[in-house]
Amino acid sequence: MRKFSALVVEDDEELGEIFVDLLETTGLKVERVGDGQLALDSLKQFTPDIMMLDMHLPRVSGLEILQQVRADARLQNIEVVVVTADALLSNVVRDQADFVLIKPVDYSQLNTLIERLAG
Repeated sequence: MRKFSALVVEDDEELGEIFVDLLETTGLKVERVGDGQLALDSLKQFTPDIMMLDMHLPRVSGLEILQQVRADARLQNIEVVVVTADALLSNVVRDQADFVLIKPVDYSQLNTLIERLAG
């Protein structure tokens, strides 16, 4: 099944752009936001197929966003890729996320994952 859209939730400008560029190369329509509240606002407007989610965000944490996504029937089918530098937190969210990547993210690993999700 072909994926059509993605939401990148990342407050690091450079890393966010890398995610956007990779997702766009697979043909996905991509929206990027830099804080947790903007992510929640965006999720009220549309339901992406894939969400790249940082855990440490301004205003609303990635953990809270993930919990809200999994609790909302309309959003439950989003494939959530958690991207965090916090190894302990990655263990906490492993059961809720579809994939967990630890920063720094290996470019080839990220590319392979995105191709798999978008394909």
